[in-house]
Amino acid sequence: MDPRDYDRYQMSEERQGELWADCIFVFDTSALLALYLYPEATRKQIYEEIFEKIKDRLWIPHHVYFEYLKNRFVKIREPIYKSYMPLKEDFIRPLVDSFSKSLNRVDALKNNIKHADSHPHMVSEAIEVYEAQLKEFLKTTEEFEKTFSGQMDQKINEILLLEKNDTVFQHIQQYFKVGREYTYDEILKITAEGKHRYEFKIPPGYEDLKDKIGTQIFGDLIIWKQILEYSKESGKHIVFISNDAKEDWWELVNDKNSNKKRTNGPRKELIKEIKDHSGSAFWMYNQAKFLDIANTLIRSNISHGFIDQLSRSATTGIVDKYLVYTCEACGEEDATDTSILGLKFEAEKTNTEKGIENKYRAHAQFSCRHCGNDIHAVFEVWEHPLGIIHQQQTRLKGATLIKESTIGDDSLTDVYDKNYTPEEETYVINKKQVRLKKGKWRKIVFKKTIDASDTIFQVEYRKPLNEQQHARLQIEANDDHKKKATKTLILESGITRFVMRRDEEQLSQHFVSIQLCPDTDMTIVLSVIEFPGTGRYIEKLYY
Repeated sequence: MDPRDYDRYQMSEERQGELWADCIFVFDTSALLALYLYPEATRKQIYEEIFEKIKDRLWIPHHVYFEYLKNRFVKIREPIYKSYMPLKEDFIRPLVDSFSKSLNRVDALKNNIKHADSHPHMVSEAIEVYEAQLKEFLKTTEEFEKTFSGQMDQKINEILLLEKNDTVFQHIQQYFKVGREYTYDEILKITAEGKHRYEFKIPPGYEDLKDKIGTQIFGDLIIWKQILEYSKESGKHIVFISNDAKEDWWELVNDKNSNKKRTNGPRKELIKEIKDHSGSAFWMYNQAKFLDIANTLIRSNISHGFIDQLSRSATTGIVDKYLVYTCEACGEEDATDTSILGLKFEAEKTNTEKGIENKYRAHAQFSCRHCGNDIHAVFEVWEHPLGIIHQQQTRLKGATLIKESTIGDDSLTDVYDKNYTPEEETYVINKKQVRLKKGKWRKIVFKKTIDASDTIFQVEYRKPLNEQQHARLQIEANDDHKKKATKTLILESGITRFVMRRDEEQLSQHFVSIQLCPDTDMTIVLSVIEFPGTGRYIEKLYY
């Protein structure tokens, strides 16, 4: 390899200028939908100062266009339940409630001291004065709530006007060309290839295994295939703008100013694949970086303060905790914060082709804030492997669902604890869920010994959201002569593979058990994935 060829994997100012001079700009769904969250004045700047200057070089894959159309109305309403509803629920309503509660406490105090024939008995004019002041404060606060709510409703109505006159959609239609739609047969071929790519974490798209189902799992790969096709058809270099900061698209590095990861260009595998496919160069930016570079290279004038705000939000995850619905009694749209419903999940296990799957169900009752109509909700979550929520469903009685809230693994913590398995057990190893306690050895005994010169094991582990450091896992493999092979793994979220070798440790030909000891409580999925030398991948293992 010529050392100069490595330049394609890095970005310099000179190369950036050359790339922007004649490339195709491809937007993904997240970048298109983000336009709805920008102030109208900023959107207008983007249209006039950026899109207008590169209008013949803006393109989106058909699958991006499909996802955009599917999600645009939900995105229009997103500021309502993510930004405006919390103002009322988290700030304004508690102010009114605090004065009401204080008045109730004062009333209780007066009742407690009014009896002349028993203690405590007091006559205090200060209580009357304080009570009058509280009532005045409550009246003022209620007037403030009414005024503020009116102003907020006005902003919400402005947002809803986009549904009737969607200027974002109009400008996307005006400026972007759309790629061809793939047939269902073409999509099925991509899913077949995707199974192999995702197995070995070949980008893009494998992160979608965690929370999508059906062909949706391969949505990013379909988009990538459409980009590859268009790069060859157009003969142009590709700049891809995406706000989806996942490791199956991006090289992620630690941010010096926070404990979060930040993007640092596309995965090198993507650069290599598109180069070999069409000879095109490939690079990626999030929307904040794209707007920042556009200010320099095509002389736009987007506010640096706005760009800085986008940059900060790019590394900040927002938990979508609001359930959005239309009340069937009054027809009004409303949102409920599911994090305050006190959901109690009950678990049940089911046997599927892919192994044991956990299903969790919780019920909740709440009222429409417009008319008081009672609404019953059923929340269902499917989990496989342990710790990976791959599907969820919400059913409502008394309302029509508009958008689900996100059920996080923290909601299932108590259920995990109930399902804790004993310290030693005999297993059928085929993606077996294993619960580990900090500093405690856990023994796994195979029903039959594993016979191979080397054996590859695989650990699937999802780091809890509040864990900032990596986890360490000690491993001992034991043979049928009580000899041991040892290893220590550093685990990040995702899949880690390790090999236990017999020849280096003078072990016999057979493994009979493995012992595991972590430095933190964790749940993993352990599997034997291959017998080296046989040339075959083991889908199901029975020991």
